[in-house]
Amino acid sequence: MAENGAGIGPASSTSRLFKCREPTSAPSAPSLVKVTDSTKSSVTLEWIKPVFDGYIAEAKAKGSDRWIVVGQTKHLKLVIDGLIENTEYDFRIKAINEAGISVPRDALASAWSTSSEFML
Repeated sequence: MAENGAGIGPASSTSRLFKCREPTSAPSAPSLVKVTDSTKSSVTLEWIKPVFDGYIAEAKAKGSDRWIVVGQTKHLKLVIDGLIENTEYDFRIKAINEAGISVPRDALASAWSTSSEFML
């Protein structure tokens, strides 16, 4: 009902039911994925978070079509161990929340490079 100086008006119709929950849609992909450190058998990936966060990291050997989950974190950085020396990998990061998983943010990096930082 509404009320003003002229009096009380009729009530509006009932709104549709709405369930509050968070989040209500899958997150966008993380951005600016980069390798910040590497050894002969590991890389450290960092990225910038989307609106909703929680992350899955995937990797595949260069030339392969099979993505493998190599880690999950709520942080903006993840060390991926157990890589094979002298093998080039593709990496991608997905954001995840209760509503779903984002499309991946694709990245390409050399797992054995001696450079300390790469933009992916």
